[in-house]
Amino acid sequence: MSVSRIVFVLVPLALSATGSAQSVLLRLKPPVGAKRSYISKMTMTMSSSAPMPGMNGPMVITTTTPMEIRVVKRVGNVTTMETKTGKPTVTLPKNSPMAGMKSQMEKQGGGVVGTVSINEFGEVKGFDAKGSGQNAAMAQQMSGGVLSGLQGVSLPKRAVKVGDTWSSSIDMGKAVGMGMGAPGASQKMPVTFRLASIENKGGKRLARVAMTMKGSMKVNAGGQQVPITMNMSGHSLFEIATGLTVGTSMTSDSTFAVMGNTMKQHMVMSMTAR
Repeated sequence: MSVSRIVFVLVPLALSATGSAQSVLLRLKPPVGAKRSYISKMTMTMSSSAPMPGMNGPMVITTTTPMEIRVVKRVGNVTTMETKTGKPTVTLPKNSPMAGMKSQMEKQGGGVVGTVSINEFGEVKGFDAKGSGQNAAMAQQMSGGVLSGLQGVSLPKRAVKVGDTWSSSIDMGKAVGMGMGAPGASQKMPVTFRLASIENKGGKRLARVAMTMKGSMKVNAGGQQVPITMNMSGHSLFEIATGLTVGTSMTSDSTFAVMGNTMKQHMVMSMTAR
């Protein structure tokens, strides 16, 4: 699961001033024809309370993927964007038990083209992703994730100022392709957003939105209900004039049981404009 899926839809938000310098109405209104290129990076660390086959210690995988977005059209309050992911680069520690799979993992990634439609409140109204060969499964996973509504930031209906918070929820059973979900899960996880700051950098006015998500759920795995706890936090930084992202950063920690062992997964995810 790639961070590019978790992040690309969380970026194109338009923030229009509504009064004071710290009161903004967050809306999705990027200009048609706008293009942006990004580098997404995800480092995942898996550890087990007891030795497991092929896992003699913590397993670490870092994936770096180039990505592009283009605003295709806008009808009413719905914006349609095209996304493209390039070939990923997989980095593994020396003597990693996954070393033999590095080439295969790189071949399975990239080459995915998606089209997503999102309304002005950040709600996903439609998504389609296409990939060929080994990328077909990734495209399907990507589609399921985006349709979950896990676009990263669910926008408030009211104007907000620095320090204000609002909340939403994520259907984790449909969020697999975004790097956060779990197949077979039916629970919705509560998410809290906060307008952390309004900043000026390089002659551009920027808005930083922070998010936190914490809770537990059960996943149907092989006919058994497996409990999972999750704790996620991060932020996104946007250009107020265009609504397009400058950078995002997220950290996620999950704990679950597999074959009698307690597994822990730590993920650090980011996306940077280039």
